Amino acid sequence: MTHGTRKKGILWAATALAVVALAFGCAAPTGPVDPGGVQTADGPASPDDTPPGAQGQRLAIDFDTATPGYVAKEFAGAGIVHNPPPGYLDADGWQILGFSDGDLLYGEEASEGDFARGTSPGGVGTGGLYAFEVEPGNVALGVQPTADDFSPGSISMRIPVTLDAVTELDLGYTLWVYNDQNRSSRWSVAYSADAASWTGIPELQIVTPQEAVSPASWESTRLTHSVDVSALGLARGDTLHIRWSSEDYSGSGGRDEAAIDDIEVSLE
Repeated sequence: MTHGTRKKGILWAATALAVVALAFGCAAPTGPVDPGGVQTADGPASPDDTPPGAQGQRLAIDFDTATPGYVAKEFAGAGIVHNPPPGYLDADGWQILGFSDGDLLYGEEASEGDFARGTSPGGVGTGGLYAFEVEPGNVALGVQPTADDFSPGSISMRIPVTLDAVTELDLGYTLWVYNDQNRSSRWSVAYSADAASWTGIPELQIVTPQEAVSPASWESTRLTHSVDVSALGLARGDTLHIRWSSEDYSGSGGRDEAAIDDIEVSLE
């Protein structure tokens, strides 16, 4: 056997041993692994299967089907826990601020009170987090604001970056409103690299109607926008945060129910 042949044999053997070690779990990862095999130190496992160096990372959440790291199938407003069963949100993916039961930070769990109001077709009065059935067979992540709950308040999600570099954020979502009260709310969207310093996206802002209608029904608005986020310097292993905030805008009395649905995020 020549020297070159021996070298190739050694390299082949080393590669084979590495594959076996990974297959049988001999090397423990430092964080959750997404279905595409991308290791992340913090936050939910990204459902994206982007290979190293590839362009484009996609995420879609409709709250009816499961999205790993964010929601189990058939969201039912049951609460927010780790490794969620059907009906629950994933505690690793969400941060919810502004309820009278306290703020729920990333990784914290809650399965009662304000954070687990269950499923409703709308027309409720108790403040909290709901799975609103906004149309037959379609539920959305909703809130009923009151004087003590979510006025103001915010819902944030975090996305582990699996790209070598991120320069553009394409974001779309649907806001459903059940306009049964004579008060208007302003919903705003912002993004951040650290969940501390936020940049708003005015094009995704919605001000809900002030004057109530009777009988009330769920009405939707779909918004999408692209943002240059190269200044954030996001790269593989970093985290992008997206936040929806609500506050009273005009009018008086009770507050309309609102729900976020069909979130679509694309990173380039």
